[in-house]
Amino acid sequence: MSVFTKKATEIFKPTTAAGEARGGDLEEVQLWGSEVEAATGALEGRANALEAADESNDARLLILEENFGAGYHRAETVACATTANVDIAGGGIAAGTTHDGYTVSAGERILVKAQTTASENGPYDVPSSGAASRTVDADSDAEMEGIAVKVQNGAAHANQLWHCTTTPITLGTTDLTFVVIADMDIATFDDLSDGETNKAFTTTEKSDLDRLAGSGLLDGYPDYPYALVDGQLRLAFGINRAGHAVVGTLEFLANSEEVYVGRSRAWWGVKDSSGNLGFALLTDGSFRPGKIEVINPDQVTGPGKAMQVQRHGANLYRFLADGEGSLLSYVQRNDLKTPTTAMYEAAGPLEFVPGTGESLSVGGGSPGALTTTAPYPYHAFMFDSGTRGGNTGTFDPTAVFDFVPLKEAVESTTGETPGSGMIRYLHKAEVDGSETFRTWLYNTFGMSGAKIVDIAQGTPPYSNGLAVMAKAAALATIYGRALAVRGFLFDLGVNDRAAATPAATWKTDVGTYFDDIQADFAAYLASNLSAFTFLIGQTCAATTGAGDDIQIAQYELARDRSDVVIAAPKYMLPLVDTVHLTATGYAIYGEYFGRAWRELFITGNGWTGLRPSALAKSGTTVTITFDVPSGSLQWDTTTRAAATDYGFAAADTGGTPVSISSVTITGTDEVTVELATDPGTVDIFYAYDGAGASGYSGAWGNLIDGETEASITDPSFTLANWCQTFKERVS
Repeated sequence: MSVFTKKATEIFKPTTAAGEARGGDLEEVQLWGSEVEAATGALEGRANALEAADESNDARLLILEENFGAGYHRAETVACATTANVDIAGGGIAAGTTHDGYTVSAGERILVKAQTTASENGPYDVPSSGAASRTVDADSDAEMEGIAVKVQNGAAHANQLWHCTTTPITLGTTDLTFVVIADMDIATFDDLSDGETNKAFTTTEKSDLDRLAGSGLLDGYPDYPYALVDGQLRLAFGINRAGHAVVGTLEFLANSEEVYVGRSRAWWGVKDSSGNLGFALLTDGSFRPGKIEVINPDQVTGPGKAMQVQRHGANLYRFLADGEGSLLSYVQRNDLKTPTTAMYEAAGPLEFVPGTGESLSVGGGSPGALTTTAPYPYHAFMFDSGTRGGNTGTFDPTAVFDFVPLKEAVESTTGETPGSGMIRYLHKAEVDGSETFRTWLYNTFGMSGAKIVDIAQGTPPYSNGLAVMAKAAALATIYGRALAVRGFLFDLGVNDRAAATPAATWKTDVGTYFDDIQADFAAYLASNLSAFTFLIGQTCAATTGAGDDIQIAQYELARDRSDVVIAAPKYMLPLVDTVHLTATGYAIYGEYFGRAWRELFITGNGWTGLRPSALAKSGTTVTITFDVPSGSLQWDTTTRAAATDYGFAAADTGGTPVSISSVTITGTDEVTVELATDPGTVDIFYAYDGAGASGYSGAWGNLIDGETEASITDPSFTLANWCQTFKERVS
């Protein structure tokens, strides 16, 4: 007959019979703990019987108690222990040898404790062959003194704790004596993975937990070689390779540290992240219940059904939820009156994508808003003040309280920004590729009408940027995340062109701006996350038809600096006027930024975009070789009507135009331009000058690569990579 009023599965069941979330009942837990305590009387009787049968147990228990004080320290677990003298130098403990019924493998650890020359005793690393060396945590006098080692396997010594009693020690000279101070059985309640019920409170060997070792069944727990799961493979306890078991923030304390209950000490216990004891098995064999806060799952707002809600640090709840197709871990703040943000608990840092520039960086031109509902509310975020960090005003960090799901809104003359399209592209790529999810944060602190002098160091927009960074870092810390900036979005040039800023001055000033941003923003980032790349959106050509040297300065900046790339030109995208994109245009534009970001920082392929890599000239024939991101070069005269000579033009060094006879794609990465006359040295232009077309800005071209990926925003638009505007001289 069971001694329990209720089964553990009933008490800790996360849902009611009706399928509703069920909060824990503290009185039930305490009653069950008392019943478990009573059930451990058998353990106490066993200990008493052993003590009466063998007086040596007194010495073992005394050693156990004494060595939990000064002089006792744990080493990493060993696979097994020797039972006889072995030839350490001659391969006696090399891979393939058997000790106490266990065959060791290279890289495992073994406790040598029965040497004829006792000074050789101690933990060793198992070599592939030949001589063995002491482990790094036991290769000095100080490390060996007081060492205790848990043995994992073996016919005689599995789950035993062995302690070196010798002191003082001169390693290699002093004889070392190891004694067993405890049999380390593991206490368990209901192991439902084999379909049994009401197993009550028993002791079982650790090998009983091996059924999931290396099986890969526990998605999200790759470092857990042992686990207890229910019939649906939902984790109850997972024991990691360090000997700790974790359920959410519960920690398994298998002799790795001490849990104090009154004056007693515990072999085994569970506590929450704040150190509150749930329950413990004490060194005298008795069981003690503690107290872990039971949190109603209704207090969190994650996707689907929330379960195992626990406090995590000072300001967070951590919980599991099943609303995104599988059981995932989330965190949500508990220090706000009405928290709404549940953040997926990604393994890496919070990926912050900042942006700045002129009106194109903040969704200017009254385009309206397209992304009015957050597409990925648990993975992509903005400040609760919106996607823009200032624009024409001052960013006020005191008015920002939390991250919220990323979406867009119309604010005066601004609307959709490139950020939503970019992060939509990045997250969908992770979903489609079954990749590890990241969490994203986006904010742009550009200013409508800005020139480079208006956003440089010391200006209000620059100060806004620093305040945005500081706030992002502060909120990331609350969520327990480091902040990473890898790619910085930059869109600036139209207003400098209108103000006749010399291209050389623009290029120098922007380079200085990038250097300043890199240095000043680094103060808010971990040192290994502080170097980032600037992703430029290339300006459209002027509607006047005149050549635009700001575009060329952008091209040269990306060509000449390793920390600058052009994500994409804009001449193929629809505009609401002659400068600003439509809402759909901004979103597609953002997807191009997402592709460049992904190639740079996820796939590791690097990014240049579609641009010339070499030019050669022979008489009137100019051959241009291109960096082609995908497939082969081709003409697109559907998205944009055919431009004169597909957008190519030529001029002599004095600026006089040179007529072109033909432009032909002559290879997968090659275009041949045939000139009508040979001017000697010649400048080759692309999408540089000439009148524009209705719905667009100035000059354009038709050269694309073979990319066939469809836009997420508008599936009818193919995200081919379009050639950047350029000017190159060749002789």
